[in-house]
Amino acid sequence: MRIAFNKPVETIPLYCDSVGYDWDQPPIHRLNGYYAYHWLQTQSGSGVITIDHQSISLEPQQGILLRPRVAHEYHPTGGSPWKVSFLTFNGTLCRSLADFLKLGDYLVINQFRLN
Repeated sequence: MRIAFNKPVETIPLYCDSVGYDWDQPPIHRLNGYYAYHWLQTQSGSGVITIDHQSISLEPQQGILLRPRVAHEYHPTGGSPWKVSFLTFNGTLCRSLADFLKLGDYLVINQFRLN
């Protein structure tokens, strides 16, 4: 399931652009990246994301946070569907949050669970 929101007409500190879960992820090619920050996490199956000619496997409970406009592509691997959760967000507060996390172009989290 995917839910997309309208971009706010005012400048605000933080807003959600889209959110999804239990999403059967198809291949994506973004030569100019995405315009917002993007969290992508594997629920089941597996996938590979390629950034700057580096391939990163995303297995269950692994995720990646991407800065806006970072060129990337990703696709499922293996024979089963790649089910993901994702969140895209932006706002004036995001640069400070990214600096706090020491976020370069991306940050891989090897195990992320919500209990």
